[in-house]
Amino acid sequence: MTDKEVIEMLKEMQERTAHTMGFFIGHVTQAWVIKDLLGSKIAELEGKSDS
Repeated sequence: MTDKEVIEMLKEMQERTAHTMGFFIGHVTQAWVIKDLLGSKIAELEGKSDS
């Protein structure tokens, strides 16, 4: 799997998370997953693929 494919998959996960009310109900947890968990991995991979 290429970095680009992984980045697209992670972005799809962000969108799904934004539209899902999961087990842990709350915007803080949801925002953390979208921004910090998935977002940081996307940024890391995007920076890696630029080099």
